[in-house]
Amino acid sequence: MSTTKDLFITRRSILTAAALGGLSLITPNGAFADGYNSETVEFLAFPDLSESDVEAIVRQRAEQEAALIIEEAMSSDDVELYATRGRPSYSTVYGSVQTKASGWHDVAGQPPGGIHIDGSGSVNVQRYGGGSVSVSVPLPNGVGSIGVSIPLAKREAMATGFSIDIGGAGFWKVTANVEHKVQPFVVYETVNGVKKVYKKAATNDFFRLALGKRKVG
Repeated sequence: MSTTKDLFITRRSILTAAALGGLSLITPNGAFADGYNSETVEFLAFPDLSESDVEAIVRQRAEQEAALIIEEAMSSDDVELYATRGRPSYSTVYGSVQTKASGWHDVAGQPPGGIHIDGSGSVNVQRYGGGSVSVSVPLPNGVGSIGVSIPLAKREAMATGFSIDIGGAGFWKVTANVEHKVQPFVVYETVNGVKKVYKKAATNDFFRLALGKRKVG
């Protein structure tokens, strides 16, 4: 077997395993980012995969969820009704994978006047627990939109793997932006040639957490 084929199989296995397990593997090692300011730190769900690979995982998870929806629909169909309305068939249309963000916000659980830092220190954060924001995601074929929830970050007393260093005495507030990858899809049911929407859905997976800081006193 060639090296190229070996690499392809390895990559495919990683994507499949990730799709089955969900995007839950997160690196505790941050990387400086350019998006917010020079001191923003990013934490990725899969730091060793490209963004297109992550989107492939998200798509696979959506395909698995759609397959379960169709399986449940077929198992719940009343066979006695087939004679009068025909046997239904099902199909799925997928939209494009989209990146949705919470937007930059002060991390929950901080004192109103900020966190006092005496010289230098760090603040630990978890990517959820601070409430959530709802964002709208358009569905394919122009059949409307669906709302998904993006969690807001929260300060954590204990080390969680997410932290930002603060060098400088004073009062500071930590800010965060949480990004998710969302895959919208629509399952259709067709009976006697009549096609209608059976279910609107979307998978919603963590993609990236960015932490920043601002001095407030």
